Amino acid sequence: MVDKSNIVKAKSFAFRYISYRFRSIKEVAERLKRQGYADSTIKATVGRLIELGYLDDNRFALEWTHSMVKNKNLGRKRIIQGLKDKGIDRNIRERIMVDLDDSKEMLSARSALHSWRRKTPVKGRSQTKERFSAYRHLILKGFSSATSLAVLNDLFGKSDLDESR
Repeated sequence: MVDKSNIVKAKSFAFRYISYRFRSIKEVAERLKRQGYADSTIKATVGRLIELGYLDDNRFALEWTHSMVKNKNLGRKRIIQGLKDKGIDRNIRERIMVDLDDSKEMLSARSALHSWRRKTPVKGRSQTKERFSAYRHLILKGFSSATSLAVLNDLFGKSDLDESR
């Protein structure tokens, strides 16, 4: 049996938690669990928040992806992993990735590279080392090899390494 006063407390806590930013269903459930609420209370609370429209994994995934592309300049791989970590269903992740077209990803990769170059000193580095470091940075940001190489080719020109592929 679910204690009504616990549900009221859990709902109040969840409202405060989601007031800072939009959250996924998994994030809210995990946070309530860490606060010590029983599974039945968590299920009832999350169900009610979904019913009221405060929790929506589709909307969360769209907003989170947009934010990660715009503010963090992340590529597809990192975005997919982030959504997976936040408990977003595979169908939703795939639908979101369809919306993230190649031109948006290319712009994000260029922006990531531009930010990296502003922050990274290049004194004493050869162009080959700089190119390799930039490539590594883009890969770690979640961009594919093809996107990373295309952006690097725009910046540095074609490399001898590209032609050996």
